[in-house]
Amino acid sequence: MIPKSYIYCRFVAVLCTFFLISRYSFAANLQLEFTSQYPREGQLYIELYKLEEPVDGEYLWENIKSLSSHTFQFEISDKINSYTLNDLQAGPLCVRAFLDMNNNEKLDRSTMGLPKEPVGFANNPALMFGEPEPDAGCFVLAETNNLQQIKLREKKPKKQ
Repeated sequence: MIPKSYIYCRFVAVLCTFFLISRYSFAANLQLEFTSQYPREGQLYIELYKLEEPVDGEYLWENIKSLSSHTFQFEISDKINSYTLNDLQAGPLCVRAFLDMNNNEKLDRSTMGLPKEPVGFANNPALMFGEPEPDAGCFVLAETNNLQQIKLREKKPKKQ
């Protein structure tokens, strides 16, 4: 007769193995390629969000769930800056990125709420009236082959 403790230990081991396999089988990688309208350098902040139900019928950046934030040194002239984010959960994902020009670790805005620093989103939505609604910067992250090409946009710099 097999002792109950042995059966219990085997059961726990199988459950742990299943959990670890399922955790990593859904892990996806996301390659992000950034270009900018003008030569810039600084800290690039990449923010990932999960889109959920709208609040009062509206999607607002401050109302959606932040998944993670990543920071990279950014320098661009005419080349593409490429970054890879690993071990992300496959599924709906929103990406917002901005280039922190004054190193205050936040996206500066005008009194009207328009971004004052280079900013970009997944799918490159139009920025005519400032930041788009979060759902415009979302896509479904697949388990393989995930590439987003993001243009960092800003107002034309003032001549010095």
